[in-house]
Amino acid sequence: MNAFLAGLMLLGTLRQVPAEGKPWAILPVAESKSALMQCSRVSPGPGEPYWSPTPAQIEELEKRLPSYLRQQKHAGHADKLPSYLRQYAGFTRKGRKLIYLNAFPTEMVDMLCRSGVKAASGDCRNHWRVEGIFVCDGGDDFWGVEYDPESKMFSGLGFNGSA
Repeated sequence: MNAFLAGLMLLGTLRQVPAEGKPWAILPVAESKSALMQCSRVSPGPGEPYWSPTPAQIEELEKRLPSYLRQQKHAGHADKLPSYLRQYAGFTRKGRKLIYLNAFPTEMVDMLCRSGVKAASGDCRNHWRVEGIFVCDGGDDFWGVEYDPESKMFSGLGFNGSA
């Protein structure tokens, strides 16, 4: 995984109280853009106005996610969901409020802390809860998907490439 460190950018400084103890976090609105602008996979790109999904919307998405991944022939990712951290950002497309999921391996946090990467929040263990993670390359352990909380439908599943 060291190959992707050069492409890793941690952005942001604003905090939102995340769902402590959960493997996911709702990013502060100011961090939404960083989660939506990935360099190694198709992602939504700018989507203003940004907004903050509710924990109930994320719980609903999380409940539906394994089934969706299996339908898309990514059962391995569904089975390994506990090994991924997930960031959520709200964005708008054509007047419709959507949620973007940005997923990455949990061991990335340990690796970043060991490598001395400084987080803008000052907390290397929990920076991912308040700062958008942007990774170039890294392979299919880095992925994202869009979710429409109104229709409860997923779209745009994408995986990072490898250098």
